[in-house]
Amino acid sequence: MTFSLWFDTGGGGLPGRANRLQSGVRYRDEDSFTAALRRRLPSRGRVRLGIGDDAAVLAGGTVLTVDGYRQGVHFDLHYLSWREVGARCACAALSDVVAMGARPDALFVTLALPPAARRRDVTALYRGLDSVCARLGCEIAGGDTIAGRELLLALAATGRTQCPLLRAGARPGDGLYLTGQAGAAETGRLRLARDPAASRRNPAVSRHVRPRPRLEAMLALRPRITALIDTSDGIAGDARRLARASEVRIIIAPEHLPTLTATRTLCRRSGRDLTEFILTAGEDHELLFCARGPVPGRAGAVPVTRIGRVERGRGLWLERAGRRQRLTLRGYDHLRP
Repeated sequence: MTFSLWFDTGGGGLPGRANRLQSGVRYRDEDSFTAALRRRLPSRGRVRLGIGDDAAVLAGGTVLTVDGYRQGVHFDLHYLSWREVGARCACAALSDVVAMGARPDALFVTLALPPAARRRDVTALYRGLDSVCARLGCEIAGGDTIAGRELLLALAATGRTQCPLLRAGARPGDGLYLTGQAGAAETGRLRLARDPAASRRNPAVSRHVRPRPRLEAMLALRPRITALIDTSDGIAGDARRLARASEVRIIIAPEHLPTLTATRTLCRRSGRDLTEFILTAGEDHELLFCARGPVPGRAGAVPVTRIGRVERGRGLWLERAGRRQRLTLRGYDHLRP
């Protein structure tokens, strides 16, 4: 098996890419790294659910997740304001709590501030973070600040539930569903890269800048959900994680994937394959879930679309016109070359 490890560094590299360092420690991808940690780190009975889901669940029902965000990889200050960076990162962190079936309680913020950062920048960043917390009914409860060469954030988010929704739980006969529009955030990112002044009211741009966690939709759909993940790394990668955790086969019908007109136009004009684009585009932070029985086509204002089904077997498959093929596409992965 071939392994490689990618580290984020402070030196060059293109926006959106990590910089490769030579290392004797090698892993093929993030899932391989996670699996290795699960094998090597023992449980001591204090954690109800540990490594391998969107968040950990402690013995008392507290849900806890930690995420890191780096300039040039997770956000770009060339077209996002400091306030927008704060809101975007808060949405991503708190979405993991929602994806566990929990209501967010608190957000803890650790910052590495570059020399060029000004007081008004930091104030704007925290206003962005808190604007998302206010909408979800949680609060910033602490953190830490250090000096660094570039802007880095590490956000810890907490919530509480006695009945978490897990990636494991899908059963043969379930349907596979998605909230919102597939590929919207990446469509918005590409639009902003071309035109930093693009209207934030544009649906695609809005989903990139502020991918609001689907808390209300999760609460409305919760009684029907058997397995759940949020689409941070792309539908292909995240559906594969559902299939692996639930030990089932998931079939995706690409013609049913919901997309914005802007996404279809982007792919047509740029020569991109639409199916590949929407299956691998990440950071939509939509709910990708399995459910049995009837599921409404909307959860409040959020559209809900059936995009596939669950069967006995293993793996992730694509079905077109009655013909199946194993889906080998993968979403974004920090550790994969």
